[in-house]
Amino acid sequence: MCIKMKISAINNINNNFYIPTFKSSKVEPFVKPQQNMTLPMNFAGQSKVYIDSINKLKEETRRFPKDIEYRKNLLINAGLNPRDYYKLRPIIGSQEIQSIMKNFDSSEKPYSVGFKDINLKTNNMRANLHIHTLASDGALSTEELLNKAAKYANAVVLKHPEYKNAPFTIAITDHDTTETTKEAIKVIAKDPIKYRNLRVILGTEMTTFNTIAPEIMKRAVNTHVLAYAIDPNEKIYSNFIETTKLNKNFVKEKMIQDVNEIYRQTHGKDLVSVKEAQKYSNPLKKNIIGIANHVERYVENKFVISEILPKNEKLTKALIDNNISTNPDDLMKMLCENNRIKYSSNRTSHSTADLTKMLEEKTNIPQNELNEFIKNELKNSPLFDKIDKKINDYRVSTYLDQKYQYLPKFEDLYNGLKGQKDAMIGLAHPLNNLKDIPDQKNQIEFLKDFYSKFKAACKEKAKFSEVYYQSYDGAAKLASKTDEIKNLLNKMSKIFNLFRTGSADSHTKNIFKRFS
Repeated sequence: MCIKMKISAINNINNNFYIPTFKSSKVEPFVKPQQNMTLPMNFAGQSKVYIDSINKLKEETRRFPKDIEYRKNLLINAGLNPRDYYKLRPIIGSQEIQSIMKNFDSSEKPYSVGFKDINLKTNNMRANLHIHTLASDGALSTEELLNKAAKYANAVVLKHPEYKNAPFTIAITDHDTTETTKEAIKVIAKDPIKYRNLRVILGTEMTTFNTIAPEIMKRAVNTHVLAYAIDPNEKIYSNFIETTKLNKNFVKEKMIQDVNEIYRQTHGKDLVSVKEAQKYSNPLKKNIIGIANHVERYVENKFVISEILPKNEKLTKALIDNNISTNPDDLMKMLCENNRIKYSSNRTSHSTADLTKMLEEKTNIPQNELNEFIKNELKNSPLFDKIDKKINDYRVSTYLDQKYQYLPKFEDLYNGLKGQKDAMIGLAHPLNNLKDIPDQKNQIEFLKDFYSKFKAACKEKAKFSEVYYQSYDGAAKLASKTDEIKNLLNKMSKIFNLFRTGSADSHTKNIFKRFS
């Protein structure tokens, strides 16, 4: 990007989320035939079983006629033949999604593995409406996810024929990207019979920041929002996604530039680079999720490797004894490779936990000893303090109004999707921010304002919230168990006409839990 373009991007960064106005029976369960059985063939060489299965797909699509148009649009915008809409039967639109949500609205059981996984073991878990893949911070490819989910869906049908209309439903919701949803359309269209018992929602999880209950929070709030039944190839929404990524890329480059300007004042050289940052983690490579915190993690690790670790004589000797280079660039390469192997570069721990764990494994020096050493050295480093204060300018949560307007708000997502009539918007894990609000009275006031502003901004597309979210921890988990918070979520759902949904929010190869 030339200098003039970058200056233009800076001048217009508060306006680039504008999105123009856009107009735009009974079913038998499928059981795959045994591989070795002889099948009668028709004149075109296709088996009767295959043709019967295709006809059943067509029959099933007629149960939700409004979703047929959605499937046709998906195929058109993906460059495929809309006449093959029945091949996307596993992908469901807003009509069927709302039918499933309505059926599951009164209980968390369909969304839960149950005590000691009893719901999972008995095939009574029916949905996980929040799953991540390798495209953001998950661990499965598109096809791996679909295959695992289809296998379970087939098992549900065999054990519970009464569930045949919606055996198992998943939502693909990668952070700030539509990469996997685009691929899912092609994978399913290629082999629809394989996925016939599975219900797939195409979605995204958008990282938004909004001013919620400012008298309580005193800062902008990270509010993750789920979009379902999207068309990932539709131009206006694609533009919204790409604009978000460009904004984050600008901030990433600006943060790295600022850090290097500070570092050069004492060292005469750069500390960090965009190229190295992109190797450190996928969010930095793909410009997704809250970008500032990922730049912060990268910068802190590179500073520790370059400035702090060389002061530890015990560590230096251990590295040499184990034939490991003490060169900072080499250690950083080792850390990036460690992240790639351990997390597929998709997730990195806060602070330097990954670094010290790796060094413990390489040198046998206890991780807690290394953590304590690093903590004390950083605390007494004026240079790091200066860098950290500069990074603080880019943390959205530092201000009520973002200093750099690079993350969308509720209304920006709504504008990006308002031309897609099937698209639905919902609140992900609505209790996540309660960890910063210890007083229950203030928690309740925060949630009231949260739901109110969400509904006001997302209007008719605001359809659900994850009341039955399964993966809270800490203060959010404690709050989720109280009658006061449970009753409030139910009340907010009723007032704003929102379905109560749930999920495991899966990030690993286990599609039923958040972490294995």
